[in-house]
Amino acid sequence: MILCIDNINAKAPYQTEYATNKAFVIFSTDYGAHYLVGFEYDDTSFSFETYQLVIINSNNKKSPRDAKVKETIIAIVESFFHDNKSVLLYICGTGDQR
Repeated sequence: MILCIDNINAKAPYQTEYATNKAFVIFSTDYGAHYLVGFEYDDTSFSFETYQLVIINSNNKKSPRDAKVKETIIAIVESFFHDNKSVLLYICGTGDQR
């Protein structure tokens, strides 16, 4: 599974580029936060092709009330569903007390 960077960048306020694995993209915010966003294959479902949405703030900088982060992630997810007929799992970790 490869994300279409052209489709993402046509809609995303922050321009993205491919990470090493083309199922992931990276972008930086106006506040200096660096994000890695993409999809990891999940083999827990035997009936459907399933992926987990992964969002990593790789340098742990905050991007306070930055609506452009949300819009960029939405563009990435929309591109995923446009190009893939798969199931998406979102698992919210609570390890950071949020």
